[in-house]
Amino acid sequence: MSKADAQPDVVIVGGGFAGVTAARELSMRGRRVVLLEARDRLGGRTYTKVHDGHPMEFGGTWVHPLQPNVWAEINRYGVETETFPVVEGLRQSLVSGGRIMELSDEDVAKAAEALDRFCPPGTTLFPEPYAEAWGPDPEGLGDRSMREHLQTLDAEPEVRDWVEGMCCLLAFGPLDRSAAIEFFRTYALSGWSVPREQRLRPEPYTRSHTPGGVPRGRQRVRRRSDAWGLSQRS
Repeated sequence: MSKADAQPDVVIVGGGFAGVTAARELSMRGRRVVLLEARDRLGGRTYTKVHDGHPMEFGGTWVHPLQPNVWAEINRYGVETETFPVVEGLRQSLVSGGRIMELSDEDVAKAAEALDRFCPPGTTLFPEPYAEAWGPDPEGLGDRSMREHLQTLDAEPEVRDWVEGMCCLLAFGPLDRSAAIEFFRTYALSGWSVPREQRLRPEPYTRSHTPGGVPRGRQRVRRRSDAWGLSQRS
């Protein structure tokens, strides 16, 4: 072990994109950096495996137009992206009461209004959504699960099922074990208004993904860090 490794200026725990990017920036500024990663790979939740000769993304493949920090890294390293195709004429559908229902524009508007009623705690809990602190929370809303908060929503069954679907999209897990406060935070970051958040979206609503580009981008960040003296330990 070198003396620089034994006495680093900064120790970074975790080799996801945030970790390797922090290591790069610190190394470029002359700091001695040690990055600790428990896995045998870097990337964190961005994980790519090769299946039948093709790279398969298990996370971190989609990039939204409103993610400026991610796009800064994509542009910095020239990572290839592909735009998700927008198909005209599609409508939302949901399963409610044991049957598949196709939603009209009016139905979607009613559902969005219900979601706006679901999220008002985000106004008081996150008056400054980018700040580290949150609250005050005299009602203990921060302890509620999404399922518990969903039970307080007064709405028609199919509208409630739509809101539940939105919760599932954010939770990626059982709603009784997912914190409602994460939905409140997302609401606050969208300007405390579901209709306003929808108006802020680019039209047509598009997303891009990086075909095999996630590992290449990660490797380029790592190589830049190595060039400035990063030490990695598992």
